Amino acid sequence: MKTLGKRQIAYDLFEQMKNNEILLSYFGTLSFDMAKYLIDNLKLSLRYSELERMVAKKIFSSFVEGIENVVKHKSPDLLSPADYGIVNVSKVDNNFVINIGNIVANNNKMNLIKSLDIIKDKAVDELKEEYRQKMLAGEMTDEGNAGMGIIQMAINCDGNLDYYFYELDHKEEFFILEMIIEN
Repeated sequence: MKTLGKRQIAYDLFEQMKNNEILLSYFGTLSFDMAKYLIDNLKLSLRYSELERMVAKKIFSSFVEGIENVVKHKSPDLLSPADYGIVNVSKVDNNFVINIGNIVANNNKMNLIKSLDIIKDKAVDELKEEYRQKMLAGEMTDEGNAGMGIIQMAINCDGNLDYYFYELDHKEEFFILEMIIEN
């Protein structure tokens, strides 16, 4: 695991942005209102792009699921900087890369890793079947969701999903979820 300062994280994102075609990028407070604003902007960008409809739908669906996860699951026990996040949708070569990140408490890290690794270890057909089963069961988690968003994101990117943690201090880490959708 890398231990990086906030400036290094910002610089790394800057390097990625200057070398690729950006559809949408934002750093700041991620509230429900801001999420809606970003979702509406991405929808507009995709509407006027020349992307295949299915690729645009995958990008949009993954972005919506990702940003909703950040807004819904931000740590309530952290100070106000925990409200900050990064969202970035860019075209890299012939693929689309979606990066969504936020500050998480260290004590949430292992549960997040466990959940994500379970998803990453499954083939796309297994993910589709799990999604179907969860839809039929209609069960909810303790947090009030069905746990289907991450599965949908993994299906949309054909399993090209990864995550990174950057240690900020002894209480917090910056978490980034990266999805690559082939064009």
